[in-house]
Amino acid sequence: MVKKSCDSRDERGQVVYSPNQRARTEPTGKRRGGYCVCGPDVKDSYDGPLYDGPICLNLGSTEDKDKDEEEEEEEEEEEEEEEEEEEEEEKEEEEEKKKKKKKKKKKKKKKKKKKKKKKKKKNEELEGRTRRRRRRSISIRRMKRRMG
Repeated sequence: MVKKSCDSRDERGQVVYSPNQRARTEPTGKRRGGYCVCGPDVKDSYDGPLYDGPICLNLGSTEDKDKDEEEEEEEEEEEEEEEEEEEEEEKEEEEEKKKKKKKKKKKKKKKKKKKKKKKKKKNEELEGRTRRRRRRSISIRRMKRRMG
């Protein structure tokens, strides 16, 4: 970037912005972007990070840029760490859900076993013809269920 003096300052020495750029550079406490109205050549040639606050890009020192780059790298590292932590938490939640499902399946199996035992006892209590009829009707029901 070619350094030159900024000729877009008002009477108080403040850098003048276009309305769109002003909206993006108002002090909000967040990271702000936007460019000084020095000219398109400055905008096109500047490929560094967004600067903070109303400072003309032409007057910025290289030290500030290095600091900004370091800050951005730190922010990126922090974001990556946060993403990793979120992924770990999601994995743990999924594992817990799987464990709960397994427990439910075990409970269902136990219930089925109990039901089978009850049915056996009932069949044993019934005698002769009635037992055969009952078995036959049960098997017919099963067949119908399978057939749809």
